[in-house]
Amino acid sequence: MDWEQLARLGFTSDCLVEYSIITVATASPVSPLAQQSICYSLYQLQDQLDCGHTVLRVRDESE
Repeated sequence: MDWEQLARLGFTSDCLVEYSIITVATASPVSPLAQQSICYSLYQLQDQLDCGHTVLRVRDESE
């Protein structure tokens, strides 16, 4: 299922970014550098979609 299909199901863009970051943070084995790169890309996407409140909700996963 892609993001467009999830959006049609009622998931907001900030929820999709949040869940993606949590998934990346808890996935193994993913190198720390890969996690950082993926999360950076998700934050860039977040900025484009104007869902900046995600940063606070994934504070623990971002550390």
